[in-house]
Amino acid sequence: MKRTRDRLYQGLINQFNQYDANVIIRNGNEKCLSNTLSLTFRGINAKKLVNKLNDRVAFSTGSACHEDTQHHSISTTLQAIGLPYKLARSTIRLSTSYMTTDDEIDQAIILITNAVKEQLSSLIDEY
Repeated sequence: MKRTRDRLYQGLINQFNQYDANVIIRNGNEKCLSNTLSLTFRGINAKKLVNKLNDRVAFSTGSACHEDTQHHSISTTLQAIGLPYKLARSTIRLSTSYMTTDDEIDQAIILITNAVKEQLSSLIDEY
């Protein structure tokens, strides 16, 4: 699982450039769950991103026990690390499993990259 998580991490880093100010990777090679990746895409609405891709990529804005579609609350984990609300609402959580294939990872990288860039470009167009 760590291998697939690392492939996802590296693929997204390559797409957004490690130093892109719009992307914050909360865990990558540091101590974290071997199958989980948390990313913040500054300025996007993570729930909109999840809704846009929900039929093609399985991911969330928090843990499964936290998913709350009726309220605008943020994950207790993100609250605990002191993440400001604006960044927390732009954070997604991705998990891999022993059944996750390289093709699925590669497809997720493409879909997430395109959807995030679409949201970011619509923000730029508004200004």
